[in-house]
Order: sequence, then structure tokens, then C-alpha cells
Amino acid sequence: MKKNESKRDAIISAASKLFWEKGYESTSPNDVLKRSGAGKGSLYHHFDGKVELGVSVLEQISEDLILDAESYLGEPEASLFEIKSFLLKDRQALKGCKLGRLANEHSILTDERLIAPLQKYFERMLALIEKCLNKAIEMDEISSSVNISKIATLIVSAIQGGYVLTRVSQNEEMIRLACEGAWELLSFNGSKA
Repeated sequence: MKKNESKRDAIISAASKLFWEKGYESTSPNDVLKRSGAGKGSLYHHFDGKVELGVSVLEQISEDLILDAESYLGEPEASLFEIKSFLLKDRQALKGCKLGRLANEHSILTDERLIAPLQKYFERMLALIEKCLNKAIEMDEISSSVNISKIATLIVSAIQGGYVLTRVSQNEEMIRLACEGAWELLSFNGSKA
């Protein structure tokens, strides 16, 4: 635990890293305690149990990922260039998406409290990309006939699929190819240039 970090923050930070490394289901409270350096009393003082800890961790991860996306896509004038920058940014793809890789875990899919932060994250991602696509239409960068909802879904799917392909093949080139492919489809089929 870092000097200025609260025990609650240390627990969330440790659990976040463990969820990314091992997944939610494979992470035990003891794993979190060991990684965070917190005592058992601290864990149960701050959280009623693993599900409540999981919700807090997933909400924090979601917020962190949205802040990162907003650094690319959140400006009022963000349009195609920002989408391209976001698509082609460096990612730690071999580790997978911090949230997307948890979407296949039964415990998360079957608990409304746990799935809610993932749903919120993907809704916000789609909204950010749709906003940029609307701006691109306003700026006459892409045709107004483009279905922005479908394109935004394709972009998010390319990123998430790129993570999966990268992890399965153990080849970081796969996410780059998936994201570049999404960009090429957008620039060739939607662009007016």
C-alpha cells in the first residue's frame, strides 16, 4: 500500500489488477488482501463481500477507461481524426480489455450489480463515438447517410474483438489489424474525401 493511499483505495487497486490478471471468479478475497497489504478487517469494514468489492472495482475501471477514451474523443470538435487516434492508440492487448475480458464470466453475467458497470461503460463508449461521428457529418467529413449507431458498434466491436484475437493468438499485431481495418472501412465507405 502506498503511503497516501487509503486502505479502501489499496483494496480496490489490488482487486482491479487481479481481475485484469486472473478474472473476477478466480480472484479470492485472500488474493486481494495479500496484494493490497490490508487486513481482513479492512476488507469487510469497507465492503460487505466480494460482490460489493467487485461492483466498486468495476465502476472504478469503467471510469478510468472512459477518462482515457475522453482524452481522445471528448473534445467538442472531436471527429474522424480523434476516432482514428483512439482506434490506433497503443494498448496492452495481450492482457485483454480490463472490462471486456470479464464479460464472459458467469458470475458477472448473472448478477445485475456486477454487469451494470460493464453495460454503462459500453453505452458511454458508443455515445462518445457517435458524438464524434455526428461531428464528422457536421464537418462534412463523412456522408450524412452513414448509420452512426452501426459504425460506433463496429468500432467498439473491432477493439474488443482485437483484444480477443490478440490473447488467443498471443500476437499483438491482431488488435492493430482489427483497429486499422475498422478505420479503413470508415474512411473508405463513410468518408467524403
